[in-house]
Amino acid sequence: SDATAKRIGRQPQGFYLPYDWLRSPYSGGKAAELRAITTTSGASLIPTQKLGFIDVLRNRMMVRAAGAVVLDGLIGNVDLPKRTGGAALSWVAAGGTPSEATQTFSHVQLRAKTGSAYIDIYRTMYNQTSLDIEMLVQDDLARAVQLGIDYAALHGDGLSNAPTGIASTSGIGMVYAGGAADNGTNANGAALVWKDIVNLESEVAIDNADIGSLGYMTNAKVRGALKQTAKVASTDSRMIWDDDGLLNGYAPWVTNQVRGDITKGGSTDLSAVFFGNWNDLVIGLWGVIDITADIPDNRNGTVRVAAIVETDIAVRQAPLFAACLDA
Repeated sequence: SDATAKRIGRQPQGFYLPYDWLRSPYSGGKAAELRAITTTSGASLIPTQKLGFIDVLRNRMMVRAAGAVVLDGLIGNVDLPKRTGGAALSWVAAGGTPSEATQTFSHVQLRAKTGSAYIDIYRTMYNQTSLDIEMLVQDDLARAVQLGIDYAALHGDGLSNAPTGIASTSGIGMVYAGGAADNGTNANGAALVWKDIVNLESEVAIDNADIGSLGYMTNAKVRGALKQTAKVASTDSRMIWDDDGLLNGYAPWVTNQVRGDITKGGSTDLSAVFFGNWNDLVIGLWGVIDITADIPDNRNGTVRVAAIVETDIAVRQAPLFAACLDA
């Protein structure tokens, strides 16, 4: 923390946790066996030991694995320049003068947005337990930060100080499940068909954006359904998600960070499917994670530990992604 404070030129509220620590592969080791020792005689004389810890099952973080670009150590506001118009060839008669070509430029903004997660540790917990509470808390907060940023990259709505993720980015290609031509055709969503998978690819390709780290991303529900859905009903025994592990020839990424609770019409359990160049999803990180601890109520000795981060998310060019949000 001291070394990080010197590097960025300011002191933490608590202590600093560098982002590169988060990107290290997590290795919890082999958990010790939890065994309840009981007997019919003298049971009250035998202590119960807590050996090891069984953690909650969490969603997998996927956007960085799929190729999202992480810009860390940012200072101040950040703009990502982009060209929106370029030169074009014109045909002229002998001795004629061609039209002047005009280049136009714009930019994508990254503006720091603050996220925070905290945990209260009760006095009895850190006084009576044999587990390493500090590491459990740090690990839990680190995972909360990672999963929160990962989810925001997909589904952040840009409201209430949140970043804007792919699903809410204006201008991405939209595909409607069941081969529907528009959003109103399938009022309650529909089961995916082969046409939808191809249409996601086509939405990106027709904008000349089918380059880079291309791939699909969806959740486990959709994967299960596509493994049981034929590409062409009654004439083709091959499933949409076939045994080769590819989806329409591309690497599919699966995580339950992709929503499976989208509401449309009378349905409340619809899922999302994304396709695009994941290298053009940018995650900006300012500074490092600031870990703070205080005692909000000194009457009971509870310690509150918080992780505070500044981040923002942007898609370099909207046509580089397409989404189906009613599967």
